[in-house]
Amino acid sequence: MTKEERRSFWAANIAQYRASGLTGKVWSKENNLSVHALRYWIHKFNKEGEPIDIVEFKPIVIESPLSIESTIKVTIGSAVIELTKGFDESAFERVAAILSKQC
Repeated sequence: MTKEERRSFWAANIAQYRASGLTGKVWSKENNLSVHALRYWIHKFNKEGEPIDIVEFKPIVIESPLSIESTIKVTIGSAVIELTKGFDESAFERVAAILSKQC
């Protein structure tokens, strides 16, 4: 991961954390990230005066469960993500946040 990718990754995660209303410890545990790394990057961005936009996700309502043969395609800018049954929602949210900033 390049320096810029790492900064984008953490900026997106910090925005999600701030929008969640959770404590850093709880949010980090739910997202399989180190609370210490989260605090480090928050401090780093604050020190640099870099604003972090809050990413607001709208809930997706699926009327019927996905069958094994079906997929959902999500387009963000020029990127297309295909979701299948059992996808990792947390990982999808992080990827979507990063893509929405770059597209």
